[in-house]
Amino acid sequence: MQKKPSEWVSISDLMSGVMAVVMLLLVISVLQSTYAEIKHKQELEGTQQSQQKKMMQTLKEIQSEVVTQGGNDLIDFNLDQGKITLKDSVFAQGSACVTPEAARAFTKIQDKIESYLKETAQTGIFVEGHTDNIPISTQQFPSNWELSAMRATTVLRLFNEGGVAAERLTAIGYGETRPVETNTTIEGRARNRRVSIL
Repeated sequence: MQKKPSEWVSISDLMSGVMAVVMLLLVISVLQSTYAEIKHKQELEGTQQSQQKKMMQTLKEIQSEVVTQGGNDLIDFNLDQGKITLKDSVFAQGSACVTPEAARAFTKIQDKIESYLKETAQTGIFVEGHTDNIPISTQQFPSNWELSAMRATTVLRLFNEGGVAAERLTAIGYGETRPVETNTTIEGRARNRRVSIL
């Protein structure tokens, strides 16, 4: 007598087939997601490299302009870090007011920075104020922190008045907490009193 095939065998075969299809769809989905992530990352890296090249070109143009105008005693450049440093001579001693000479030099570089920002929509400007470690205590500036913050804000305001949108600007004052030189010499203290534009 021949045995009838059990209906459970048919159902289990069907379920195995369904599971195989589900697993296949899951694998395809994971592969597509991974491919999309890799492609997005490559596009992002390409965009970042393009922006980096534009930034380097802009900084070189600004540096060339500053050298031509004789502003080396006011502005320093670090092309590797993408940073412009306004030296101590940009501000009057113990003040957040930009000297007239520095204001003229700043106007010459401002146009190039603004045109760079128009080309790179995601880029912003960070302005950092720094001082030496000699305490200041005036009615306007109770400490070095307030002085450094106000100097950074003054530069930020120059950018904003020149047409850079406020949401792309950030100012911060570090006071004497991030020296680049020793504070034991006059030259070192002068180098520590600076405003960095990144």
